[in-house]
Amino acid sequence: MLLRRKYSNNPVQLGFQKGKSTEGAILRATELQHRGQNCIAVLDLSAAYDTVPRDFLIQRMRSVLPPVVCRMAEALLRPSWISTIRDPGRWFVIDKGVPQGSPLSPSLYNLFMDEFADRICAVSGDIADIPAVLFADDVLLTAKSPEGLQTLLVIATKWGEDRQRRGTQKAGKSEIQVSKETKDESRTPRWWTE
Repeated sequence: MLLRRKYSNNPVQLGFQKGKSTEGAILRATELQHRGQNCIAVLDLSAAYDTVPRDFLIQRMRSVLPPVVCRMAEALLRPSWISTIRDPGRWFVIDKGVPQGSPLSPSLYNLFMDEFADRICAVSGDIADIPAVLFADDVLLTAKSPEGLQTLLVIATKWGEDRQRRGTQKAGKSEIQVSKETKDESRTPRWWTE
């Protein structure tokens, strides 16, 4: 609650926020397609909560939040050690990701993803009016042309590499669509899947 009062998410971020829902994300995506942003990439990040680099998240918090809020969140993000019932003598360190079950985790995840949203929105203009819709671990990139979409995908890839999130895109679940809605062209979309 305190984090939400001290920080506002990027407007393209619709997940984990009061008054925003999957229906709102779908309506936003439909609106963007009606605006002519018919080139679409749907990215699904795997293990999204579990792979957030804590050092980057702490750095991001320090750049946008008051020190007292940062100190509280940093205490939650300290590395911890666990063992399993199956192998009680073996200990594992948990030093990445946001803590499962913590009421603060959705807000921390949004804060992490906002840096991605900021990068994508910084290149809008000719590419798209609103180039993305983010909802939890799902990312919808939209552009007016295949070249514009390619630019957004390059930014997304670079961001992932910068944040050490390589290999977290789910194979077979991310798709790219280019569709045209004119009298002269088929309304059937073309799909490419990796």
